[in-house]
Amino acid sequence: DLWYTELTEKGWNEPKNLGNNINTKDDEICPFLYKGSLFFSSNGYMESYGGFDIYCCVNWKNGTDIKVENIKQPYNSYADDFDFVINNEGENSFHLLLDALFCKSEICFCALVISFSNPSREA
Repeated sequence: DLWYTELTEKGWNEPKNLGNNINTKDDEICPFLYKGSLFFSSNGYMESYGGFDIYCCVNWKNGTDIKVENIKQPYNSYADDFDFVINNEGENSFHLLLDALFCKSEICFCALVISFSNPSREA
């Protein structure tokens, strides 16, 4: 589950669970905030390309009118996609793609760092 807390003049607030509008019965991991939007990975939503996909929720603190959206391809793939981040300028985003490769009788894991340029910033 994803939780959040806020820093006030008196210190950190008590952590709050983001609830069933965001959390599923499965796993939510790797939260990242960018300009008020919450990005995270989950393997619990029906709309998925496979494994963990990256999702975005704009009004995540609202509590009632919450809409979680899959950010789709090319950010999501058939493998596990997670650790999504955007640089401060909003020009590039990065995430990890974890795929299982079969090496004879062993399972080997391959992690790729994927980088995308923000098309709205390109001239």
